Amino acid sequence: MNENNSIGKWELGCIIFNSLVFKLFLFYPKIYLHFGGSAAWLTAVFSGAVFLAIFWLIMLLYDKYADMGIVEAVKRKFGSKASNAISFIGVVYFIVSFCAAVFYVCCALRKTVFPTSPLWYTVVFVVLAALVTMLCGSNAVRRMHSLSSLGVGVTIAAIFVFGLKNADIYNLTPVLGKGAGNVFLKGLSSMFMYSDIIAIFFLPRNGGKYSYKKTALFSAVLAVVANVLIILIFSLNFPYEYAEGVEHITYALTKGASAGKFPIRIDFAYLLALITSAILYCSLALCIIVNEIRKISFKIKRAGAAVMSLILCLTLCGCYDSSEVEEKGYVIAIGIDKGDNSEFKYTFQLSNPLESGGSMGTEEKADEKQSDGNNTVDNICVEADDFFTAKNKLKSVLSKKADFSNVKVVALSNQVAEEDALSHCVILLKDREVRPSANICVAGSAVDFLKSVNPTLEENTIRYYELFFKNRDVPYATVITLREFVSRSVDKAYDAVAPLVNESGLSGMALFQSGKMCGAADDDEALIYNLLIGNAEGAGFNYGTGECTLSSVCKPDINVSTDNVNPYIILEIKVDVSEGADLDKVARQLKNRTETFLYKTSTLSCDILGLGRKVKSDFATQFKWESYNWNILYNKSVFSVNVIAKNGKNN
Repeated sequence: MNENNSIGKWELGCIIFNSLVFKLFLFYPKIYLHFGGSAAWLTAVFSGAVFLAIFWLIMLLYDKYADMGIVEAVKRKFGSKASNAISFIGVVYFIVSFCAAVFYVCCALRKTVFPTSPLWYTVVFVVLAALVTMLCGSNAVRRMHSLSSLGVGVTIAAIFVFGLKNADIYNLTPVLGKGAGNVFLKGLSSMFMYSDIIAIFFLPRNGGKYSYKKTALFSAVLAVVANVLIILIFSLNFPYEYAEGVEHITYALTKGASAGKFPIRIDFAYLLALITSAILYCSLALCIIVNEIRKISFKIKRAGAAVMSLILCLTLCGCYDSSEVEEKGYVIAIGIDKGDNSEFKYTFQLSNPLESGGSMGTEEKADEKQSDGNNTVDNICVEADDFFTAKNKLKSVLSKKADFSNVKVVALSNQVAEEDALSHCVILLKDREVRPSANICVAGSAVDFLKSVNPTLEENTIRYYELFFKNRDVPYATVITLREFVSRSVDKAYDAVAPLVNESGLSGMALFQSGKMCGAADDDEALIYNLLIGNAEGAGFNYGTGECTLSSVCKPDINVSTDNVNPYIILEIKVDVSEGADLDKVARQLKNRTETFLYKTSTLSCDILGLGRKVKSDFATQFKWESYNWNILYNKSVFSVNVIAKNGKNN
């Protein structure tokens, strides 16, 4: 790669940035979670800071040799044998690095967006893309880095920004995660995230008129910041108990990204950044390998090479599995009941006007169809021992390809919810197509609930579900998404709830402890819960001698004291009461009902308010927090509730 033209300042910066961040899109960042746990972001900060310190020291020594590169510098100082040894080491390293990058990129593509593609196909494509880019010449490789690295950086910034919506500061506690030794000392092994920086030592500047050291250090700092931001936002989004089971943390963030109620499909941006940055790094590695063994000879014009390489990188993002709308059957709801002949009975509700179930018998098909006049959907029941088996059986029932990307509701029967709702939700969340924003609900019979759905004010059942499960419009129940349910169920400091549904709609809510339904709350208790989370709006309330409407002014002030043997929990609730109501009586009634409800949840060891998160922040390590046994102590909690009732939120 020692050509007569120099490496520009922008080119050098982009090469360094891309070489240091492309691993973010693969499996590698999981090592931060492995050592740091809830303090994974601290591990990322510490290892990044150590890397930058070492890199700064190396730049102080290397800056004067930047024009000639490390191989030529060693040759001038120590002779050709030493330089040949450096070249050999470089070739071995980049061959291993190239093979590892191709393998992990292909695994990431198969597990996230191309599950049906053969492994050999993705391997061949990535290798050919890198090879063609390399054959276009070093100018093309550098130009591609210049054209693409900014887009990769913007993608990382977008992932961080949209991830702020689900951020929870309590997920960063305990602050030292698995202990200082793991977070800092063992966490230093995560520095291999930055190992590919050695590529720049094989890329001589060749007379460029700029500060090599400042450019290299600035680009390295940007890469470290990008790395830390992704680890930080992931740690904020998920409790460490859930995070440890995630393979692709960057993809997990993009899959659940949303702005308000609208999903943001930045998973496509993730895919594009993954493919582009990986192919650019692989082509750079090939260039260095070929240069060091002195076999590179083929060149073409820079502009044409850059365009050709960019197009090649984009083709893997194409619609290899594209199909027309009428070729798919769109599943909009899934019901799970106990089965008769198998472990479970899965009900797949598909949106019309698709003619689903082409291979079913006439009698069978008639049995599964809606009988109440809702012609916008078809319901197909399949018995199986697990969800993936049920999906495969569905293929033999449908004449079209089932698409699960529009699932809005997952309904669990009481029996399934009581046995283990969490295991079903985890499987659905890991499915490539099912979106994390799908809503969870519990019904006496999931299949009966889905068959009873008959929207009268909406032409589209999908739209009906979207409006049906809106938080602030459901005062006597609560709603929860698939992602939220799994995240709270695995958290040792937070338990989940889910709305109870019947033919009349949402009414009450199911209470869960460690992912298993342990009790139920009626309409009045659900209203209390919505007030406690600051989510009630215009809810009717009977206080004995009259009726009024209540709205949350803000989230309650909560103080949890663990100084005594039993946790002492003080809550101050501020509510807006409609004009004409007796404020004192409303306050007393709310106080009594709230305390009764809280003692009910503590008896069930069901911390649905996440009070344990406040306690968790007092512990330095996860081991100490888990040894505290919050679920057992929460059962013995003492509550004190103070209600401030006023007319008007601004009073």
